[in-house]
Amino acid sequence: MSKDVDIISTLPDDLLGRIISLLPTKDAIGTAVLSSRWKNLMDFVPVLDLACHVPTAGFIDTVKKLLPSTSSSANTQVIQNLRLQICECHWCIVPVHVNRWVRSAIERKVVHLDVCLPDFVSGTVANDMILALRIIASDSLQTLNIRGGLGLCMPCSTGSFKNLKTFNLRINNPDKEILANLFCSLPQLEELSVEATFSMIRPGDMNICINIIAPALKQLCLCINQKDYHDVDFKILIDTPMLKYIFLGDDFLAAYLVKSLPCIVIATLAIGMNLYHEDRVFRAIELLRRLSNVKYLSVTSDASAVSEHCLRSPTTISLLDNFQQNSQFYMFYVFFH
Repeated sequence: MSKDVDIISTLPDDLLGRIISLLPTKDAIGTAVLSSRWKNLMDFVPVLDLACHVPTAGFIDTVKKLLPSTSSSANTQVIQNLRLQICECHWCIVPVHVNRWVRSAIERKVVHLDVCLPDFVSGTVANDMILALRIIASDSLQTLNIRGGLGLCMPCSTGSFKNLKTFNLRINNPDKEILANLFCSLPQLEELSVEATFSMIRPGDMNICINIIAPALKQLCLCINQKDYHDVDFKILIDTPMLKYIFLGDDFLAAYLVKSLPCIVIATLAIGMNLYHEDRVFRAIELLRRLSNVKYLSVTSDASAVSEHCLRSPTTISLLDNFQQNSQFYMFYVFFH
């Protein structure tokens, strides 16, 4: 009787890598012990899901092997999906290890990148560029999800992420340059979600600009949260001619300049939960005016001042008439608590 043949091991490396990628990453790593033939197959796995509560020495060594700091001729497989999640870590983990891993993934042409880092590390200062997550320029990235971290550095020049289509960012105390320039340099961006929390305002940062100029953007979710900085004022430019859906969550009512929204279908506004400047109430009315061509509009607010001014304003009454006359479908909700 002929000796049994291991047919699976005769398959090409890239095909075996795709088969292994169907396993949880920790189980896929375990296949390396099967034989010398399987020892280096993780270099060809296109999907990596790397998560830990606290990165141990074993976790760090494993990821170093999967995402080495220098590219080798054998490690040329494109990474389709990389998810890296760390719940707690020492302050040095991000610059020493995480940024090297992210750079390695981008050098291997990662398509979908998801990075989740802790918002707080004992003994550190948020928005410290030394500790910031660094995303280098990439032609391959199509999806980028960033949650948490102690800061963010990304090139803001046009063409740095020319194929990025989906960008989800949740960050504390983002750098002003990021807010002013990054969302204007993504020509293919179709979906953008930004949740920015400001708990540490530096002197001279009382006026913060957020500019979103995206010719291909179809969906925008922008949430601004402040903690005890009542004098901070935001100026937000939205120039997105292809936008279909917009959600704005804004406790303190920024000054919005909304341009080029002929196609918008759904607008949801959650505004003015805490108003310390009565003159900002009229910004809500102006924002409604800018969005008067939408088909579906939902407005919610917890501020009694907004209720008093918005409901009695002749501008609001005329806007309601305009919605009814010009929208194919019409829904308008106002909730005051």
